[in-house]
Order: sequence, then C-alpha cells, then structure tokens
Amino acid sequence: MTRQTVVRTDLHTMLSHAVPVVEADWGEGQEEEAARYFSFGPRGEQDFFDAADNAAISRALASGDAAVCLPPKPFGTFEIRFGASATSSKVARPPKSGMLQVNLANQNSREVRKWD
Repeated sequence: MTRQTVVRTDLHTMLSHAVPVVEADWGEGQEEEAARYFSFGPRGEQDFFDAADNAAISRALASGDAAVCLPPKPFGTFEIRFGASATSSKVARPPKSGMLQVNLANQNSREVRKWD
C-alpha cells in the first residue's frame, strides 16, 4: 500500500464518520435518476414529494407551465407555482428557488427546491 493510498483511505474514513449519510425514501417506483423535489415544513424540516408528485413537477417545469395542481392529499390540495407565478396571498415575492407550494384551501405556502 502506497502512502497516497493510505492518505486517501484515512481521509475517506474520517469523512465518512464526520458527515452523516441520510437515506431518503422517495416513494415506490422512483428511479434514482428522476428529479426529486421537497418543501420546507414549518420548523424547517424537508418534506419530500412522492414519485408521482415529482414527475408532475418535472413535467410542468419542462413544459414551461406557470403552475401544476398535485393530486389531493388527506391533508389538503396543493399547487406548485413556478417563476414569477410562485407567489400567494401569503408570499408576495417568489422564493430564490422559483418554486412555491400553495395549499389551495388556506394559501399556506412553502418554498420548494430540487434535491441535487
């Protein structure tokens, strides 16, 4: 084993212990290469969209749509708004990501980002 190999191995070991790896559950049937999106919850937590919602968001972005309505959930009906349309009665300016999730019943809004 060369000194370079030892240094790389030690660095890899140090980094693997320093940075926790979090596995995300993307939903059944979600391809690893497919775009993934999440919103920020009220306490800053990341709420990931399921595979069907991710696909709908990707299609809307690719088509240049101003918004896409997601299938109703038990906790509400949501729309993802893009670009200049990424506003609501509670969010006057689009977020940096250019994507906003809006609860259509009460206009509660969350920034949406793409998972890189």
